[in-house]
Amino acid sequence: MIVLAAVVARASPAAAQPADDADAKGKALFDEGKRAIEAEDIEKACRKFEESYVVSGVPGALLSWADCEERRGRFATALSLWKQGEAKVVGNPERQEYVRNRQLAVVPMVSWLELLLPPDRLEGLSVTLDGRPIDVTKGPVAVDAGEHRVVVEATARKKNESIVRLDIGERKTVTLFSGKDVSEASAPAASPEKRDTPATGPVGPVGDSDPRLPFFVSGGVVGGVGVASLVVFGVTGGLILSTCGNIDLCPASERDTVDGLAIANAVTLGVGIAGVVTGAILLGVGATMDDAAAPPVQVGGFADAGIAVRFGF
Repeated sequence: MIVLAAVVARASPAAAQPADDADAKGKALFDEGKRAIEAEDIEKACRKFEESYVVSGVPGALLSWADCEERRGRFATALSLWKQGEAKVVGNPERQEYVRNRQLAVVPMVSWLELLLPPDRLEGLSVTLDGRPIDVTKGPVAVDAGEHRVVVEATARKKNESIVRLDIGERKTVTLFSGKDVSEASAPAASPEKRDTPATGPVGPVGDSDPRLPFFVSGGVVGGVGVASLVVFGVTGGLILSTCGNIDLCPASERDTVDGLAIANAVTLGVGIAGVVTGAILLGVGATMDDAAAPPVQVGGFADAGIAVRFGF
């Protein structure tokens, strides 16, 4: 037993050594990324944060990488990384909420490319986007703004290549084997001012739902309830006036009925005002969400479970 314990004691430090080396290397790469951010070398900073995360797997490196990609205009890449980061900070509600807010802010700036198949059956179909195989049956793909190369091959078909360019927030459709490089693009979505260096990058498996929709739906429902309540307020008020004219001079025989109408009248007035005001606020939040850009942040904190941020105004 003593000999076995001695062997375990010698083996444990050796087993821990690779992890320590990875942490040290990841920390050094992370610090290089921070210095590159300070020097405004965004391309180098993103590369160093990526290398740091690959080596160490630390959440702070991943979230710094996401922030860096967003800064240089690679919004689809940033959104994919923010989604990965959300899973890394599940134990910290405050940081998880921050990561979710960053996702909502970047969604309107993501570009989308839809690849459509011709109606006839294609054998041996192969489609790549920027050299990566994709499944065109899954719908539009989130891509970074810039140029993208689409290559499609099929049995008994001539190889077809297209170069497709998308602006920030734009949606575009390409019909494969159509005889044209690209179809007419749909009108670009309203988007913030274009950044100077949109670039291509990895495609992330992101959702395409509009984050404003819940605000519009809930605002319409709540506002509708408020308007309906105000209508009921007017009806009950009219009934009170038609019954007594003056509630203080109402005869005893009508008093119970009028008292019930008065209570309903007051309640519907309060509900109506609250509903209309709340509905208007929700609709206003939804309408202005596209213009809400994420505040400039510096992401730090290498070896913790999340990130530390300093907001700028």
